[in-house]
Amino acid sequence: MTGKYKKPAHFRDALKARLKRRARRRGMLYNRYRQLFLFERFASRIYQAFGDQAILTRRFHADV
Repeated sequence: MTGKYKKPAHFRDALKARLKRRARRRGMLYNRYRQLFLFERFASRIYQAFGDQAILTRRFHADV
């Protein structure tokens, strides 16, 4: 892994702390904010890979 973190666990801990701070600033629960963050990353990768051919269905669009 490249970057300033020597171990993957250090990166994970830093990311968790960052998400917790952002959730607190927005008045959201950490778990909910984490879900939205992960879905946004997932959707971004799907769009990069498939472009306009990708269609998200069901409940995925409810909170985005």
